[in-house]
Amino acid sequence: MKIFLVIIAITCAAAGARAQTNTPRYVPNGADMRIVDGKMYNRVLSTNWTTLPEAGAALEVVEVNADGVVAQSRKDDVPGGKLLLRHYPSETKLTKGETLKTSFRAMQVASVKYADETVPAYDCGLPNTAENRKTLKNGQIKAVQ
Repeated sequence: MKIFLVIIAITCAAAGARAQTNTPRYVPNGADMRIVDGKMYNRVLSTNWTTLPEAGAALEVVEVNADGVVAQSRKDDVPGGKLLLRHYPSETKLTKGETLKTSFRAMQVASVKYADETVPAYDCGLPNTAENRKTLKNGQIKAVQ
């Protein structure tokens, strides 16, 4: 009888534990996929990507040029290091002195010369479109028929 009660208690505890897992599951979508240097990445799941600006910081636009957006990190109005952002969404609409506070994902791809210093270059990636998939180095990904 005691064994029977123990089995029932274990079964109920196991069923209750399974029912309490309310962790939302990630469902990938095409907008999460970005193309950087001819390779497709999931910017949500890949550990190669980082969130910018850092928590509690902002990025101030220093210059918008042909290479991308040069920005300087600021935290509590204290200037930090500069960086280059390639393929930043709506980069053509940015102006010098504008502040980027909304977080976004980018991948560090290189270091580049800017003025007298070397700054890290981050790439936000090209959107996952049919035209941009033509730039993939292993060939274009075909749509499911």
